[in-house]
Amino acid sequence: MLEFRYEASPTITHDVIDRSPGSELPSSSSPPFPTRAEAEGRTRRLGRARKRREGQNDGECGYRRCRKRAGPSRYTRNGKSDKARASPPSREGRGDEGVVRRGKGLDPAQVSERSNMRMAASRTACTFTCVLMFTAIASTVNPCTSRGAGTCKECLVLGPKCAWCSQQDFSSIGNLKSRCNLPENLLQKGCDKMHIETPTNRLTVTENRPISQARKSDLASVVQLAPQRLSLQLRPGISETFQVEVALLEGYPVDLYYLMDLSASMFDDLGKIKTLGTTLADSMLKLTRNFRIGFGTFVEKPLSPFVKTLPEFMNNPCRQDLFSLVGYKDCRPTFCFQHVLPLTPKASRFNAHVEEQNVSGNLDSPESGFDAILQVAVCKDQIGWRSEAMHLLVYVTDADSHFALDGKMAGLVVPHDGQCHLNEQNMYDMDTRMDYPSLGMVIDKLTENNIQLIFAVTKKWMGHYANYSKLIPGATYGQLMKNSGNVQDLILKAYKELRSEIELEVMEQLEGVKLSFTALCHNGTVNPGQKRCTNVKEGDKVTFNVTVELTECLDAPQQVTLKPVGLRDTLHFELTSVCNCECESNGEPPSPRCSNGHGSLVCGICSCLPGYFGPQCECSSEMKSEAASATCRPDDGQGAECSARGQCTCGSCNCYDSDYGRVYGQHCECDDFSCIHHGGHLCSGHGDCDCGSCHCHVGWTGENCNCSTDITGCLDDSGSLCSSRGQCVCGKCSCKSGAFGSQCEICPTCDDPCSAQRTCVECLYHAYGNSNANCTQECGGHLVKHLSELPHNDISLCTYMNSEGCLVNFTYGSDDSGAIFLSALKGSDCPKSQAVMPIVVGLVVGVVVIGLVVLLLWKMLVTFHDRREFAKFEEDRSRARWGMSTNPLYRPTTSTFRNVNYRGNQSEEAILDTTCRQEKG
Repeated sequence: MLEFRYEASPTITHDVIDRSPGSELPSSSSPPFPTRAEAEGRTRRLGRARKRREGQNDGECGYRRCRKRAGPSRYTRNGKSDKARASPPSREGRGDEGVVRRGKGLDPAQVSERSNMRMAASRTACTFTCVLMFTAIASTVNPCTSRGAGTCKECLVLGPKCAWCSQQDFSSIGNLKSRCNLPENLLQKGCDKMHIETPTNRLTVTENRPISQARKSDLASVVQLAPQRLSLQLRPGISETFQVEVALLEGYPVDLYYLMDLSASMFDDLGKIKTLGTTLADSMLKLTRNFRIGFGTFVEKPLSPFVKTLPEFMNNPCRQDLFSLVGYKDCRPTFCFQHVLPLTPKASRFNAHVEEQNVSGNLDSPESGFDAILQVAVCKDQIGWRSEAMHLLVYVTDADSHFALDGKMAGLVVPHDGQCHLNEQNMYDMDTRMDYPSLGMVIDKLTENNIQLIFAVTKKWMGHYANYSKLIPGATYGQLMKNSGNVQDLILKAYKELRSEIELEVMEQLEGVKLSFTALCHNGTVNPGQKRCTNVKEGDKVTFNVTVELTECLDAPQQVTLKPVGLRDTLHFELTSVCNCECESNGEPPSPRCSNGHGSLVCGICSCLPGYFGPQCECSSEMKSEAASATCRPDDGQGAECSARGQCTCGSCNCYDSDYGRVYGQHCECDDFSCIHHGGHLCSGHGDCDCGSCHCHVGWTGENCNCSTDITGCLDDSGSLCSSRGQCVCGKCSCKSGAFGSQCEICPTCDDPCSAQRTCVECLYHAYGNSNANCTQECGGHLVKHLSELPHNDISLCTYMNSEGCLVNFTYGSDDSGAIFLSALKGSDCPKSQAVMPIVVGLVVGVVVIGLVVLLLWKMLVTFHDRREFAKFEEDRSRARWGMSTNPLYRPTTSTFRNVNYRGNQSEEAILDTTCRQEKG
């Protein structure tokens, strides 16, 4: 992997740091990266490449544009600085105006902020592109030859794949870099395989006792982890993987220590757990055949401001005026921690000691819980922890705990020493002299003694202890009821959770050592990057793949310890870095091969004695003078020695080898790989590079030989070069404005050839038959022929209509000499004149006749319709049933009513009928 560091101002720095496997970061003790000689040579090559890139498309985000956008730069082009090119005034003006115009309510600050956001986004995108570009370039560089390793040891630290050739006659005189290379490259260059120094990793298992298959009576011989000891010899950058097996044996012994807060607020909890020992032991014996339980209590440091220090309150913190709301008056003096009962298999003793306890009191809410936890962890003999058992510490409280620096409130400035301080009464006797322990110290002691912590706390403090559990390996937590009624359930649940999980932990974190894990759980699940398996049952085995890699050479062997959380089994492995060559121990002291004993032959090269130098120690300090050094410098002795690409030996340059090609010249100023690349090829693949310049092959030209001299592709069908609308450049047509196509054959805006010759033909048409007419100026010296019939095989036929409405036909073409000639008809196709009056009279007569015919048709239709209607009327009248004197529509005006209830004579009815008729009339 490559890291790219980008600094915007005041100068631009691009550092490419190799982080591939086995590479080292530059340091004061390692060879500079790169060497000054290579750096100067590379700077010169990058300078030439920069100039070439500046001539390319500015729209590409290359190295130059990223430097330009980042900040001020000393590089300029065409007299303008990069900063000026990065933000032309006109462009910025348009951008700001656009912002104001689109957002009518924006103030200048908002406009500036948006502009900065756009510039930042653009810079970020360009920087990312630059990173990818440099990564691609660096990935192709051979790390073994790019840093100038002069010895075998320097070569090995360059990368995990680098190798050194110790063969004596392998390299040329003065060329030391060629010995450090990739193994395959050394073989290709003629180095014998037995002389190639390329150390590899070695893994040795020094202790591997098999995992116990069943529960043994001798608990000390139980093995739950394999292997137990390893030895690793690693080369930096090359990882090594080994497997670790862990098993949960059935019936594994358990030691449980019950640590309880005895502050006054836990009074009801104390009464509830008086029978906890018996019930908990019965439940635990169902899960394990070997169970022991212990008991301890804690409250607070007996110092102000944590408690009242008046004598009457020190003897009885629970006085009525202080604890009137609690409901009790007498309690024991305040204490920090007391170990009450060592671990014992007799649950009845637990119950008896709990029965004897009494609460105490303090002022503030936090207690001295961390003090108590640390003493329980480190006082192994007093507590009775067994090395072969599972250690559980149940911490029961309804408050938070003090930690380091809280003791300063009571004047305690001495930090905790992490040691056991229990007196003969099993009381913590350093409570008034040392500060509380830190959380980190508590974690270290719990881990060191394989103790798994179970927090049983009230709901109010669940969040605090949940965070503690995340930091403490193997810790868990649960919510405690007000009277501790569910404490047994919490313990059993936590025990089952802890027993169903296997997690590896690293005891030491070493600098320069990388550890990675892959968990292969019992159910076939593979968890890369994890070192924990869950839902494990007793008797199951899990496997962890542990990968170890060194990022640098170690000064001395290092010890690393791995262990399962909560188990006593451990894996110790020793790490040793392989950074030396075996050939260094087989050196030949004063060797005749080094100028008759002027040096020692080590790993195939001469290590010169003081006062001598050179590849074979052939030069002495007397020969090293300014005059001798000046002969190795170009530019009359003012340039870099051997152009920073070679070594000056006794006044002459021995050029370094390069993976890119050959370096040569009197001052190593030339090479065959620094020419311009085009299309990914040196000199476009059409030339040879010599001392930074391309020598093109036949048929090619240009600075990078990418320009073809062949014009075949520029000729159109008629043999014209680019259709007479452009120039042939590098074998391709460069068309004039408006024309396009491979031969510039398409040009919508160009003049039509027929229209171009129309002036000449017009003149000839009007001058035909007039011998005095002169059309030389219009025809421009073209050859003109007057024909009675146009040829059919001419190149182009043109037709147009003149101002008189006549169609004129002519052809144009060119003869063998290139002269343009025209062939035009002697006459024109003109329309004949037509008689107008007959046409007008005919139109008028036609309109009149058509009008008369239309009127006649209308009259006939009206007459026919009237006759049909009259006949229909006559037919309806003949069908009527009444006479001519009777009106069928008439209705009389009188109405006759009959009274059904009337029983009178007929005359009265007649009178009534007559009266009604008169009224109706």
